[in-house]
Amino acid sequence: MNDVRNRRIRLADIPTVEQPDPEKTQVISISVSFNAGGINYATYKKEPKGYNLHVQLQSISRSRGFVVREFTLSTGGLKAHLEDATRYSEKTLRKLADGALDSDLCRRVVAQVCENTGVTLDTTPAAAILEKRLTEVVEVTV
Repeated sequence: MNDVRNRRIRLADIPTVEQPDPEKTQVISISVSFNAGGINYATYKKEPKGYNLHVQLQSISRSRGFVVREFTLSTGGLKAHLEDATRYSEKTLRKLADGALDSDLCRRVVAQVCENTGVTLDTTPAAAILEKRLTEVVEVTV
């Protein structure tokens, strides 16, 4: 989903081998976003203003024609700071999003989330087709 109004670009939804609920697809969701900085009221830490990489375990289902994404704080998502910024730039967000999936940082963060949550990425050809379909569905329905 390329939602520049929310200053976030969803890069991929990679299916996992473990699918605990047959009605939902469990994926590792990867996105890049702009954070305005300041106090994070969940952690009470001061966060820098800039661009971040987000990796989180989510469940995707369909309900009445809508795509529903579910996650909880306990699913072990991680955020990595990519670049400092004094203000938001759509051009910079797109540039960082273009190179994020191929970066070593993204691979390390995805591996850490998999380790934290105990899931394994599905690397079969069918999973690649499902990843493409999930991304297309989200872009069309949002």
